[in-house]
Amino acid sequence: MRFCHLSENFMSKKNIYRGGTMKVVVFTIVLLILFFVGSLLFSQYVNNSCQSLLKPIDALTDAITAENWDKTETTYKELRNIWEENERIWAYLLDHYDSDRVSLTLDKLQQYLLVQDRNLALSEVTELKFTINLIANKESFSLDNLF
Repeated sequence: MRFCHLSENFMSKKNIYRGGTMKVVVFTIVLLILFFVGSLLFSQYVNNSCQSLLKPIDALTDAITAENWDKTETTYKELRNIWEENERIWAYLLDHYDSDRVSLTLDKLQQYLLVQDRNLALSEVTELKFTINLIANKESFSLDNLF
């Protein structure tokens, strides 16, 4: 009998408890939705910025292969400008190791282009392309990256 009395007393306050619980549930669901939408937008941003870096890298590869050093200079400058724009934002969002690796590779590539060393320049371009693709894959929203 005593239990029923406590139960009735508890049930009379059910609106207070249920309303508070519902607020927490709704807040949690909204927070999860914001998290997933933010993750998708971040993943899309990284993918787009990686694609914007890969276009001049491909053009640079073609120019180096053809040993067109004038075109390699202009394409490298374009690539460097795109990288400097992205690097500022990536510094806040991505692992610094990856962005440092891209910067180091670009610096080495610049020196190889100055001395017009085709083989070493192609090697650095390949490493740069690999690193950019690696960043895009690491930051993509996929099940492999979740587990």
